[in-house]
This record gives sequence, structure tokens and C-alpha cells, in this order.
Amino acid sequence: MPSAVVVTIYPPPPCTTVDTMPSPTNSRKRKAEVLEAADTSEPKPGAAVSSSHLPATCLAAVLNFLPYSDVRRCMLAGKIMAVEAASQVETLNIMNPSELVGPAARRFANVSELNILCLVSTALNYIQTLSMTTAARTTPFMTIFPKLKSAFVGGLCSIHGPRHNSYLYQYSWYDCRERSDHKVVFRVLVESLCGAFQAKMLSADLVIKGLQFGGQLDCKCQHSLSQRSQNYCCFCCSIIASFPLPAVMSSISSHSFCPSNIASLDALLKRSDGATALQSDGGKEMIARLLGRHIKTHNVPQEEHPKFSRAVMTKGATHLTWDKKHSVHFLSPYSLSVMKAIVQVISTEVVRSTPSAFFSDSFFPSNKGSKGKPIVLRDAMDTLIGLGCNLNPTDYVLVDMHEEAALFGMKGKMLRAPVESGN
Repeated sequence: MPSAVVVTIYPPPPCTTVDTMPSPTNSRKRKAEVLEAADTSEPKPGAAVSSSHLPATCLAAVLNFLPYSDVRRCMLAGKIMAVEAASQVETLNIMNPSELVGPAARRFANVSELNILCLVSTALNYIQTLSMTTAARTTPFMTIFPKLKSAFVGGLCSIHGPRHNSYLYQYSWYDCRERSDHKVVFRVLVESLCGAFQAKMLSADLVIKGLQFGGQLDCKCQHSLSQRSQNYCCFCCSIIASFPLPAVMSSISSHSFCPSNIASLDALLKRSDGATALQSDGGKEMIARLLGRHIKTHNVPQEEHPKFSRAVMTKGATHLTWDKKHSVHFLSPYSLSVMKAIVQVISTEVVRSTPSAFFSDSFFPSNKGSKGKPIVLRDAMDTLIGLGCNLNPTDYVLVDMHEEAALFGMKGKMLRAPVESGN
């Protein structure tokens, strides 16, 4: 008969509950208690102070270089990030249209630089795609930063390879192939920015990069001589009247607007700060570039006219074009009439106050960076000085068309007066 098995039952120990699956509420509570204890704890007297985190200024300096999505994630690290570091962030880099949300970005009240890098995207074939969402949200998003000084609106292209490079690029209507109405979408973006500047929602000193207008607007007036002759375009004139002056003057000097240069200057001078802008360095550089666009060039081959070449090189005209030619600068009757009209709009006093360096760089760009003197017809030099241009004749090689056999071919060029759209 088998022996009996005796089983002894002991009383159970006190029950201890272990929460292996903490609830989100308990987790956040413990996290908050730890962070609060770390922020409020004081070191004991005589003990060495050891900081468990970087100062807020250092954290903000790092956040300036991160994409906005990563910056938002860092805000979850605690109070020093979400409050102190966030208030000192100066640069935001927006990579996705969904990040253009105002309430979430209001904590970054100290932002002075905003890079919106999702307006356009590009593929390996450099064909662009315009984001309609970004175009619609850009202006409202920019207006929430009271200290905004600089903004870029465009795209970021990354090239993967042995040397990983990234570069910024701007929208271009002839490179965009997304949809047929992308020109209208971009135009709406520009018009909304005009409204923000007019309503004082954006600073008049804001530096906007990526919106240079040349190759971006595709204004229909630019392709219609009848409309161009009227010297008026509501859209372009609204930009001239609203956008910050540096961007406007740069676009006028490069003839990015459909009105003529004279009509653009008239629209600029109607601004309350237009006359003052012409006295600035940017305004004087614009004047020099506008006048320089109408200076013509006649090339004289060195091999065909060795006597002329030796004579001008003896006087200091050592610069030659890539095909061994001397560039002789002159004015056609039509160019002279346009330049006189420009000077009449902006006044001779403003032209006379423009430094000579601006004129030499804009009038004779082929000689920029060269030690050789530009070659200019004597009559053209006298005319430019008469218009008020601050030029020193001794800095140039002056030649007479009627005394140089090499310049006889210039007579036909001087008599022709082509119809130029950029007057």
C-alpha cells in the first residue's frame, strides 16, 4: 500500500501588485514628477554643481539647424526644451506642407529666419512640382512671426553620391510640369504676399529670397506689345508698390516686370519711400544698371585691324574677348533717347550722386575684373557725362569713329534704332 503524501499549505505572503503595463496617464505623471524634481532640486551646500542638461541657448542654437519636424519632436523632451529653448530658436526649416500650422509654431516667437523648402520639389531630370498646399499656407504662416527678418520660399534639392550636396532653388514656370494651373497658383501666392505687405502684416524690411520674379511671373503683358505700349499692368505694379524695396529694385534693374523701365520707375516713385530708395546704394546700383543696358558694343577683330589694336593697347586697352576682339562701346540714337527719358524720371541730381564704380561695372561689364581700360567712342563719353554719369575720361581709351578705319562698320549700327521692349 503506497505511503500517503502530506501536503503542507502555508498562508500566502502579502500581495504586491506590479504594473507591467503602465497606463499613459501614469507614465506622463511619473515623467512630469522626475522633470520637476530635476528642475527644482537645489544642490547641497559645498557640493559640486553638475548640470544634467545644456543651457537653453545652446539647445536653441542646435535646433536652428534641424528640420522643423525634428524640432517639434525635441519639444517633448521637457520644460527646458518646450519653453526656454523654444523661445530662443531663431531659424525654422519647413520641409513639409503639413508643418505650416500656425498655433503649433507660435511658441517660437523669436524666429527671425524662415526657410520654406516645400513650395517646389524636383526630380533627377530637374522638372519641378509646385505644392498648392504650401502656396496657400505660406503667407498666413509667415505673419505669425513678429520678428521675421528673412525668408526663403522655394525648394531644397539633395544630390546623393560621393559628395552629398544640397542646394536651394526657386520656382520657375518653364521648369514646372505638375499641372496646367501652376502659374495661377504661384500668382495667388505673390498676390497674397502683396496684401500682407499692404496690410502691414509683414515688415517692409523683410528680405524675401526665392521670389525674384524673373522667369516666375510669365505675365501675359510681357508677350503683348500692345499692352506693353500702355505701360501699365495691375499685377506687376501691385508688386512694385507693395514688396520690400530691395526686391523691387533688383527686379526692375533685371527687367522682370512687364511695364517698361520708365513705367516701373514711375510706379516706384509713387511709393512714400520711393524717392528715398533712389538715394540708397541699392537704388543707385539700379540706376546704373538701367542706363548700362542701353550701351551698345561693336567688336573689332585684332587680326583684321592690327594697327587699331596696337594703338588702343598702347593706351591701356589690353582686354580682348575670347575670340581675340576689341569691344568698342557706343550709343545709338534710340539708346540715347531712352537714357534721357530715364534720367528725366529720376532727376539728374540722383544720377550725379551715383558712384563711378557703379557706372563702370554696369556700363562695361566685359572689362570687370580686368586691368585693361574699356574702349569708348569719344562722342558717347561726352554724352554720358552730359547726362550726369560720374565718369573720368582718363580711365577709358577714347576713340573717334570718323578717324579710325576699323570703326567704319559702326555707322550702320548707330543709325539703326531697333524697337526694344525694355525701354
